[in-house]
Amino acid sequence: MDNNFQCVLVLLSLMWSNGTIVQRDMHGDAFVFRKDTGRSHVVLKPLKEEALHSFTLCISTFTDTSKGYNLFEFKSDPPYNSEITVLKSNSKSYILIVGDEWAEFSPPAIINQYVNLCFSWGSANGTARLWVDRQHLPRKGLSKGYVIQGNPSIKLGMRRTKLPSEDQYVGEIYEVSMWDYVLSRDEVQGLIYSSRPLYPANILNWRNLTYDLIDNVVVEPI
Repeated sequence: MDNNFQCVLVLLSLMWSNGTIVQRDMHGDAFVFRKDTGRSHVVLKPLKEEALHSFTLCISTFTDTSKGYNLFEFKSDPPYNSEITVLKSNSKSYILIVGDEWAEFSPPAIINQYVNLCFSWGSANGTARLWVDRQHLPRKGLSKGYVIQGNPSIKLGMRRTKLPSEDQYVGEIYEVSMWDYVLSRDEVQGLIYSSRPLYPANILNWRNLTYDLIDNVVVEPI
């Protein structure tokens, strides 16, 4: 067996035994980012690691942060290219980046509230959508024909830059789920009202989530 591979197995074994990596049903709980330390984030392990031609990503937030922040990042591993990024800009719009193209969605200003977001994108036509609390915004187009590379590294709330216009995410994140296809309108509506939908998420599943808390992040009841 390759020595490097053996080292990886030993490291993973130590992480599991020390309780660093956790796998559990997260229903009723949230990741709480308590302060801007510059490095707090959550690492998520996907249920599958194949390349993607489409996806739906749903994530709920509760924050009073007024500056921009990075909410979600999906990087290929290697060569560590950023494949999917979700940002909140300081102008209150949400930005979805797929590959090297981006689309901006501008919902009505919402602050200091629980907000449910569902993003979807399909390679075949490049159409991207955002649903905010069951209400969909006008469709945008980006990265038509692009293939999202597999073996991802997925992180929540990690600060990307040290620019004064961007903060680290501070607040709560919960109900994070991701599918390898575009959910229909009825399926998105069904997610809002069901704690265990008929179409379980097959990339990230909040009811069966494997995660690692980095720095000042804790899990607490919603």
